[in-house]
This record gives sequence, C-alpha cells and structure tokens, in this order.
Amino acid sequence: MGAAPAKELLEAIKQTPEFQRLHEISQLGGVAYVFEKADHKRYDHSEGLGTYNTAEVNLLQYISHTTAGHGPYSHLYFNRIKEALIERGGLRAESSIKLESQVHTSCMILEKILERPEVKDKFEMAGLGETDIEFIKALIKGKPKRGLRPSEKDFLYEIVNNKYNYIDVKLWDYLERDTAALKEDAKTKDDQKPIYSELLNTAIVMDVGNGTAKRSHIVYHHKAMADIYRLFHTKEMLHRRVYQHTDANAVEMMISDGLLVTNLIKTSFADISSFLNLQDAKVLKDACKELECIELHSLHRL
Repeated sequence: MGAAPAKELLEAIKQTPEFQRLHEISQLGGVAYVFEKADHKRYDHSEGLGTYNTAEVNLLQYISHTTAGHGPYSHLYFNRIKEALIERGGLRAESSIKLESQVHTSCMILEKILERPEVKDKFEMAGLGETDIEFIKALIKGKPKRGLRPSEKDFLYEIVNNKYNYIDVKLWDYLERDTAALKEDAKTKDDQKPIYSELLNTAIVMDVGNGTAKRSHIVYHHKAMADIYRLFHTKEMLHRRVYQHTDANAVEMMISDGLLVTNLIKTSFADISSFLNLQDAKVLKDACKELECIELHSLHRL
C-alpha cells in the first residue's frame, strides 16, 4: 500500500457525513456544562489518533476509530439513555434494538462509509478488500480474529482498543486532550513532556505465554513502571474530579430525562440512518422543557 493512496483514502473518509457528524458530538457529554473548557468534540479525538499512527501499517487502526459510533453526548447515549428506555418499556431488547453498543454501531457505520462510491474506490486503490474490512471490525472490537492476520501480528489489536492491558492510543489521546482542556497536570515534572511520549519510547513487541497460548503483545520496559502508574492515576483522577463530578452527573441525568421523551431518540436504536442524524444540538432542540433547567443552572439534587 503506497502512502499516496492511503492518504487519499483517509481524506475521503474524513469528508463523509458519517465522520463529519462527529463535529457535533461532544467528547465529554454533560461535563461541558460544569467545566466550560471541556467543550471539545468527538471529531477532535478521532482525528487526534492520527498523530500516533504515523506508520503506513497503522492506516487500518486509524480507520477503525474514525468510525466512532457514539451517539449524542457521547457515552450518555448508550450508558444512560438506552438502559433507561429499556427499563421504562420504550424499547424491547429482543426486537427494537439494532444498535447494541458503541462498538457494534461503529462497525455498522464503517459499512455505510465503505458503501459510498468515493470511499469504495479509494479503498480498492489502496489495495484493501473484504478481509481488511473484517480486520478493521476486529480492531474496533479489540478482539483478535484468526485468519485475518498471522498470529505474530496479534499486537495490532492492542493499538486502538487494547483489551490486554488497556494502554492504547485512545487512552493517550483523551487523557492528553482532556487534561489540556481542563488545565489538569498531565505533564512530567522534569521536562514538561506528556508521559505518553515516554511510554512510546519504551514500547516493544514481545511474545508472551507458551504453546498455543503464546501471543504477541505490546509491552513496556520495567523502567516505565512509574509512567504507567502515572497514566492510570491520571485516568482515575479525571474520573473522580471531572467525569463523575456530582454536578456533571446531575446534568447528564437531566439531559437523559429530556431526551427520553423525544421521537428522535426512540427511533434511533432501531435504525442506523436515524442514528446518524442525531447531533447534540438537534436532540437538545427536540427535547422537553426539562432541559431548560440546565440553562438556569438549576441542577437535580443527587
């Protein structure tokens, strides 16, 4: 695969409505109502992963995240609204839900993107085919699938959605992006460089296990232990101080209450085309007066 066809393919994908919609999906959902600087979008996160994927071999990893299947207000859609609709009888899990999760929806969006002639042509010009589509879906799920790539390439499944130790470019990007927006300290004390660049310098691919259980994994030198600890400490700190902030949770409960009565939301779980029309502002406008409380800063009490 040449560099030029790969670049043209990525540009074609970025111009699709399925990818452009991420401009209208907030990265942190209701958190932006509490922390006003946290107003960055899903588009920024998806495109930001490209800064880590500079090698040609990583083209498919990058594509696997540009199809991010997040609904309005990101995690709010599947984590709160879907479950609330099922509990209230607004959805029947066995018949009304075709969009089961963000990961499953990402795979469906990938298929729709690749159906577009302008993308399909570039995909074929890049020398990619049906096996590569299945490989991208496996990357999205973070689960190795036999027969798509040699077993010594299993480490590729750990670049975007790492189910082995959860250290992946997705984590690096959102921690760096969120801490910068929220003015939290994500820098090292000595040279003020992000800790993630230090981890990259120590990463290697190594076979782990024996016999049929042997798999290739991305591993890190023991001298990076402190940086790895700091990485997960930063994640825990953001969850405690920001993502699970009491006021942010209250805002998201209010947004959910408003969105649960809208027809846009109710029909979106059964149809990928309806889902792709959802944007934060569109569903907010269609929601009930419950959401007026957010503008008045009158929050639900937890």
